Amino acid sequence: MHDSNSSSILVVQSRWTSKAVICNALTQNGYTCQSETSAQKAREFLESNHPHAVIIDTILPDISGFELCRWIRSQRGMHAIPIIMISGRSDLSTRLKGFMAGAQRFLCEPFSTEDLLAQVEFLIAREHTETAHGIGKQIDRELKTSLCI
Repeated sequence: MHDSNSSSILVVQSRWTSKAVICNALTQNGYTCQSETSAQKAREFLESNHPHAVIIDTILPDISGFELCRWIRSQRGMHAIPIIMISGRSDLSTRLKGFMAGAQRFLCEPFSTEDLLAQVEFLIAREHTETAHGIGKQIDRELKTSLCI
């Protein structure tokens, strides 16, 4: 079970049943789940919120999940948000397209909620580790500068 002060996850999924399964699994494991049904609604949410991770279906009603992923990567302050893409297609070209768009993980449907939760946990833990490491490097630089080392 997740215990990181309720990390928030944005789920961008147009299919109600898939969205419900994903959000139920996340909330039952201590995450806060926000869901949107289109890329436009997801963009509006992201412009005023900073979730710990985003889960995007490749098929959305307005633009593709790949395009939304590229948009997130292009935005200042959002480019490092961990992204998991989900697709009903498991072919290599679709998965590569997801990685090229900026996703760190790609799950093919059907997938187990355990696998999804493991991927979310991994990405959030990695983000916290990289943030802590980056802060440590910044402190080292500032100390060296102020001490003229």
